[in-house]
Amino acid sequence: MYLDSDATPALDPAPLFDHPLYQATGSMFWQELWCGNPPLFDWLGMPPMRPGDRQTESGIVLLDRQRHWPALEWALWFNLNDRFTYKLAYGDKDTFRAAFYLAGRLIDFSQLDLPHALMLEARQGGFYNRGYLQPHPNGTSMFIHRVGLNKFDPGQDDLKPLTHATVPSCLFYREKARREAGAMRMQFGMHTLYDAAVRCGGYDFRTANGSEPLPVFEISQEGHVGRALSDAAAAFRLLRAEMRQRGPTSLLFRPSAGPGCSGRLVGRRAAGLGARGRRLCY
Repeated sequence: MYLDSDATPALDPAPLFDHPLYQATGSMFWQELWCGNPPLFDWLGMPPMRPGDRQTESGIVLLDRQRHWPALEWALWFNLNDRFTYKLAYGDKDTFRAAFYLAGRLIDFSQLDLPHALMLEARQGGFYNRGYLQPHPNGTSMFIHRVGLNKFDPGQDDLKPLTHATVPSCLFYREKARREAGAMRMQFGMHTLYDAAVRCGGYDFRTANGSEPLPVFEISQEGHVGRALSDAAAAFRLLRAEMRQRGPTSLLFRPSAGPGCSGRLVGRRAAGLGARGRRLCY
């Protein structure tokens, strides 16, 4: 299993290795926000994705390396040649499906057909989007995935709290939700989500009923998502305390110059808290 440092399991991921889908195909992928064929798929002559199918999240991957080593070799080739590949794709997330195709095992590329929810912070009478809540194959919540500038930063004390979540849906993105029927008002722009909803079909915010509320729920501290958030916050506090004690010049926080390292803070990766890059430094 590969996880981005900004993806926190809310449940033990070990049982996923025994899930029937993984046992049958040797792979399990999660949905991204966007849908549609990138030019890379057309250039390779791949079968088109089905209408409404979403692209692949590359920060959460479950893969049998022994069974699918040819696909991994193709994925490696795509990403080592990113100056060419990324002109035809939207990043590494599109290379997995293409790699399975070139390995002749597209039938084993298994992606969960389940939507994700939005993770929000209650702020100033509204909400601020901090990331996504990716599903378990049984439909419950599985991975807390922070995005953009909402990742933990060892140089700051900001816990960037996650207090609320929307229903798991790709079709409920709204710029505003009026205070009708107990709905909560959203005061932040999410134009990327709007564009994705329009491109993928279904919900069109431009023609939707303006009184339609956005379902938003408070995250229970007693539930498995709330407990995972508390554990992540506790780990971040320990990292901050260690940084104060050792100082910013400590090897724990010094950019590594090792081979294959992108040179970002090692401490972020060591704690699994918010590095932007995906290459690990040891």
